Amino acid sequence: MRVSRIHALLGLIFCIGALTQLGSGTCQTAGPKSFVRTFDDSSNWRIVEIKPEFHGGDKTWRMIVDTVAESYDLEVIEKDSGYLRSAWKYTFIKNQTVSENYRSRVVIKLNEGITQVKVKVESNWLSSDGWEIGYDTVLLEDIYSDIQGKLGRTIR
Repeated sequence: MRVSRIHALLGLIFCIGALTQLGSGTCQTAGPKSFVRTFDDSSNWRIVEIKPEFHGGDKTWRMIVDTVAESYDLEVIEKDSGYLRSAWKYTFIKNQTVSENYRSRVVIKLNEGITQVKVKVESNWLSSDGWEIGYDTVLLEDIYSDIQGKLGRTIR
């Protein structure tokens, strides 16, 4: 019984310290369950193989831009290099309030012939130690599925 009180007190002290440092109105010590902390930025790329009828076309580029723009504000659009990046979006909602401690953005890269689209989601969680780098499995699957559904070829 005494040990559980000590754990509760330590948790409260940590929470108060986090509130003081971050200036936030919530006491949250962990990111969403879908957040995966990474140290290798290349580990969360997903590849969509484009259907042959969409290879190399302007229509394909527009469809990708439109797909990402449906959910994110676009920050970088470089058609010539096949690069697209959204602005950071604060996506974690707890108690009907958007948390400024969690943000995500989408990065898209197309190969030269537009036969493949590489999709990545970068996510950051602001902990008491600073921004933790990783990705969000749910957001990555959502944007991958959207692009795959519109442009991807079926592999059997």
